[in-house]
Amino acid sequence: AIALLDDLADRYQKSGDLYESIILKERCLQLRKENSPAKEVAQYCYDFILECNSAAMTLLHNGDSHYSLEILKKSKVITSDKKGVLEQNQRRALKALTLNNLGCHSRSIKKVHTALQYLEEALKIENSASYIDYESNPANTRVNLAAIYSELGRHKMAVTMLDQAL
Repeated sequence: AIALLDDLADRYQKSGDLYESIILKERCLQLRKENSPAKEVAQYCYDFILECNSAAMTLLHNGDSHYSLEILKKSKVITSDKKGVLEQNQRRALKALTLNNLGCHSRSIKKVHTALQYLEEALKIENSASYIDYESNPANTRVNLAAIYSELGRHKMAVTMLDQAL
């Protein structure tokens, strides 16, 4: 059953139906949690979160902010679960990536203060002493923060963020 769902999810993805692909892959993750070795589940979960973030940003770029947000919410739930299948540093890195993308989403729908909260939380994770970079990009987070600070008229903070991004 898992292989069939994976195959169908891949077909949806190839046809451009990213949201349906994510829904099916989420179901595959649930089935794997029930039937597969922990290491396999952790790898699938890691890949799933990366796919969620990629699909969400593609949808956002294509003007579909609703499904983009739905996918990012799924990613946030999984990366917020401290007792989940992901190793802590991986989970934190993927959470920072997801928060960064939620910040981009919020900015795109003119929720600048919400974007600021997401991006500051992402940067806090990225700056933490025990943090090891897997997938998030602190420079990208700083550039996104600079854009928000500039929109809020906090230009000195924007310049500081850009300097730190370099």
